[in-house]
Amino acid sequence: MADDSFCDVEKMVNDGLHSMVLAIGYKVGIVTVIIDSVEPCTAEEISNKANLNKRYVEEWLICMTAKGVVKIDDGKYYFPNKKQISEAAFVSTMLPIFAECFPDLEKVMKNKTENKGYPFPQKALVWEGQYKELSSFHDVTWLEDNVKPVIKSYFKDNKTNAATFNILDFGCGYGKLAFSLAKTYSNSLVWGVDIDAAAIDAGRNKAQKNSCLNVFFEKIVDGNMPDVWKEKFDFIIMSDVLHDLPDPNTIMANFRTVLKPGGYVIAFDPPIYTDHKKNIGYNDAIDFMPYSVFTCLPNSMSEKPAIGHGIGWGYEDKLKYIESQGFQVLAIDGEDVKFPKWRIVFQQSV
Repeated sequence: MADDSFCDVEKMVNDGLHSMVLAIGYKVGIVTVIIDSVEPCTAEEISNKANLNKRYVEEWLICMTAKGVVKIDDGKYYFPNKKQISEAAFVSTMLPIFAECFPDLEKVMKNKTENKGYPFPQKALVWEGQYKELSSFHDVTWLEDNVKPVIKSYFKDNKTNAATFNILDFGCGYGKLAFSLAKTYSNSLVWGVDIDAAAIDAGRNKAQKNSCLNVFFEKIVDGNMPDVWKEKFDFIIMSDVLHDLPDPNTIMANFRTVLKPGGYVIAFDPPIYTDHKKNIGYNDAIDFMPYSVFTCLPNSMSEKPAIGHGIGWGYEDKLKYIESQGFQVLAIDGEDVKFPKWRIVFQQSV
């Protein structure tokens, strides 16, 4: 039976090859030179500004011009859409990181007897931190749309208008979300926790440098949090973390301990369908599943009990899991929680 959804595999592979070319152009500075130039430039001008070998620059320009990424007019080169290409070029730099994962991924995929994986490569963690800084993800506008309605609902349900509350950013990475929360809710206290020591150090240094007195960073081990945090937090936020956890049961148990009675957990996670057929042509599945194959799923199987959720963990199964851990999923502003969405809000069942 013919399948109209079948993609052009040859084009997909060709696009991947060109993405690698775009990535090296970003890494060596060609992309930045073209973006920063007010007027189109010759190959020689680009090579001089980027301090690169002219012949390699010419070959890169020929490749990108043939693909339509770079435009040429009277022997001078330019980007037709600088902002779009700048963002796409940065994303393409994840491909060499994927390539470095190949030997480890091949090894664990061939292990049929048990779930094995590997932790997030440090380069991938740094890339994610840089991506969030460059994008609108986790900025003040994003909070306005995605977090503020939940906090408003919380205080409405608890019949209080407290100006001061405690927020835990679980899996904070390099801290963009934590700093945005601290800025938006300046009378409240924000804690960011992560297992990555480099990210925690970066967060602490930034807080000290910018005199941010209401945001703190703590490194945690195995998801365990300080005993003094019992019933400390009004809100726990985890963004793009839930599917990565090798031992989510332990994390959920810790959440039940550190949440105040009635407190909310706000989880942001790629909303992939449990029914794989529904993911055909579905943009979130198309955009995010490659990251899971190389980093998210291996991390979720990097240590015992190696649950192995990854981004492919279906939204519907995710809701069932949350409820199995003693929580109830909440509908904010009357939203229909049955259909996949990025934000899942839940609190302990009464």
